[in-house]
Amino acid sequence: MIFFALGAVVHVAGGVTDHWSWGRVLPAVFVLAQIALAVEVAPRTARTPSPRATPNTS
Repeated sequence: MIFFALGAVVHVAGGVTDHWSWGRVLPAVFVLAQIALAVEVAPRTARTPSPRATPNTS
């Protein structure tokens, strides 16, 4: 999340200072946002093994 915020700051700073090439950081910002979202969502959607999937030891 920190890298996303830093990338967004660089993008906004480029717009404010008329350095339009700084806008090229935007794809990296979106990739980092997707990774941060995946890290947050993954533990909540993790599948638990069903009882039938465990090996029978008897």
